[in-house]
Amino acid sequence: MRKAEIKRPVLAILLLAAGLVCSAAQEATNAVTSPAQVATNKVTAPVGTPSVKAVDKPVLEPANQQIAPDQAASRAESMSRQLREPELPSQGVVTTPAAAEPGPVAPTTGASAGAPLAGTSQLGGGPPTAAYGLGASGTPFRWGRLALHPHFSYSTSYGNGLSYSAGEQANTWIQQFSPGILVSLGDHWTLDYTPTLRWYSDSHFTDGVDHSGFLQGQTTFGDWNFGLSQGFSMTSDPLIETGAQTDQETYSTSIRAGRSLGSKFSMDLGLAQNLRFVDGNSSNQSLTDTKSWSTMNWLDYLYAQRLSFGLGAGFTYDNVTTGSDMTSEQVQARARWIPGNRLSLSLSGGLDIRQFVDSNVSEMISPIFSLSAAYKLFEPTSLFASASSSVAPSYYSDSVSEMTGFSAGVNQRILGRLYLSLNGGYTINNYSGTVGSIQGTASDQQTYSFGISLSISFLKRAGASIFYNKSFNKSDSPGNNYSPQTVGAQVSYTF
Repeated sequence: MRKAEIKRPVLAILLLAAGLVCSAAQEATNAVTSPAQVATNKVTAPVGTPSVKAVDKPVLEPANQQIAPDQAASRAESMSRQLREPELPSQGVVTTPAAAEPGPVAPTTGASAGAPLAGTSQLGGGPPTAAYGLGASGTPFRWGRLALHPHFSYSTSYGNGLSYSAGEQANTWIQQFSPGILVSLGDHWTLDYTPTLRWYSDSHFTDGVDHSGFLQGQTTFGDWNFGLSQGFSMTSDPLIETGAQTDQETYSTSIRAGRSLGSKFSMDLGLAQNLRFVDGNSSNQSLTDTKSWSTMNWLDYLYAQRLSFGLGAGFTYDNVTTGSDMTSEQVQARARWIPGNRLSLSLSGGLDIRQFVDSNVSEMISPIFSLSAAYKLFEPTSLFASASSSVAPSYYSDSVSEMTGFSAGVNQRILGRLYLSLNGGYTINNYSGTVGSIQGTASDQQTYSFGISLSISFLKRAGASIFYNKSFNKSDSPGNNYSPQTVGAQVSYTF
């Protein structure tokens, strides 16, 4: 059954603590004069606008965060389509432009190889976040440094071949309405809450209300810069990983810190907590809750004005309700190169060395990597591509997931106002057992995906789009072979 309210007190405690930290940090920020001003959140163009700009401000990423190949939209493509993260004051390290925080605000769509915390939704499209018109001409709801940005979106789509249970698919109309509000406190802190009311025409799916929230802030103290993010979601999407509509709660916390070490070196420190609570079973296989705590720390070297290299080491502890807990160490190297205003490249890679605490399964050593690239071919045309491989506890009991995938796409402005986006991807998900044998309880999966959307902005604050998404899911289990597709339209308005 769908939860009527959040039953765990974790969220309330975290948000209360974050609010206290916000107030204290804001006071500290006001007391410290930084040599570099922090960029404000803004949208440079509607979703799909091709724009790649070089920046010289470091972006501290969440600890131990792997980038999904199909999440080029949230890494490379995010340079032009996502809300910019608040950038921390420059410490002389060249990095890629800020990417959207990959917290658990909502499930991703399409093939996903980066083990997204909230899974990979079978539903394509979906209401966008507060993206259209934010900051274009201010908001009427402003009191000093406090500003409120209400946002609304509605989408209607038709899903064909959506899997609601193993080997069982159905066709359904999907209506979604998302009223939300984004609160900003000066240039340093933002808080967004968005519920999504969802209705299905087919009785095999359960109507419900999803909830998502995200708090983000940053400040400086002396030579140090600090960042904090806290996200949560309550969702009931049909997921590719489980092949069924799955109720879940996710919480994601990230704390980041960095400083320069002379003119060439800088360090980047991160701590993260990711919690996922899942209800129900899938394919007669039980699902498991996961709690993960991790750290990832980097030492970067500025080789040239637009080129930097880094070495990093991390540690993760994964606690699961069924199966063996796991510890793992990560050793990685990375490079970031922005040769000009048209091209941006980011690459990292190394090894994940994993031990199983409560079993005799041998230590598992897996390669991990992430690659993202964006290229502005012409003024109205931009290309993006990404690839990654990561290791994490799976949704299924007694299983660890090794996900590898690739994706690419193009954004094209048409006639000055229309924005066309094309993307495609491939993901393979291999499962291994964590107790007693190398075989897990889940079957390996392959997913091919394709998406196309056409969007337009109007009235400065409004936007509309039409979209089509198709995926092909293959598995060793016959019940998990299906090919869902969705086609629909959405409109949004942001103050």
